[in-house]
Amino acid sequence: MVLDAGKLSTAQMQAIATEFNYSETTFVLPPADPAHDAQVRIFTVRQELPFAGHPNVGTAFVLATQVKKPPARLTFEEIAGLVAVEIQNEGGKVVGAELTAPQPLKRLTSVSAEQAAACLSLSAFDISIERHAPQIVSVGMPFLIAEVSSREALRRAAPDAAGFARTFPRDGADAIYF
Repeated sequence: MVLDAGKLSTAQMQAIATEFNYSETTFVLPPADPAHDAQVRIFTVRQELPFAGHPNVGTAFVLATQVKKPPARLTFEEIAGLVAVEIQNEGGKVVGAELTAPQPLKRLTSVSAEQAAACLSLSAFDISIERHAPQIVSVGMPFLIAEVSSREALRRAAPDAAGFARTFPRDGADAIYF
């Protein structure tokens, strides 16, 4: 996390995130609206993200521990919208944070079991469609979700670059959660 990032350009933030080489790096800036606590920008080594859960939790935790009396809630401005983060306290000490996603669940494009399986070096039979078909969903950051049919299929799953290239990017998603 980079505090007091208000004077950094987008290019500088991206360069710093690339240099840090973490999965995500947050940059804390003054909010556009004084009713909010901060603007938070999140970068991977390749791009800026509209929203991501874990970086928000970590950023809120650190910010809450920087003040004498931790707040009950922080509100962050992000590309995907406002992110409310409840600060968890025990005995006056910050022990955690819990966020509310900036957008309601959006169900985007459905993907065939064959396409999802191809991303994972599996067969279509390894993808369960009993509860739901593989689908791109988002609460601020889109990704493909697919249910595998067994633990054995989960053990065999491995990324397949050609399968990914045929499936992504789509609806802003470039990853699969299974």
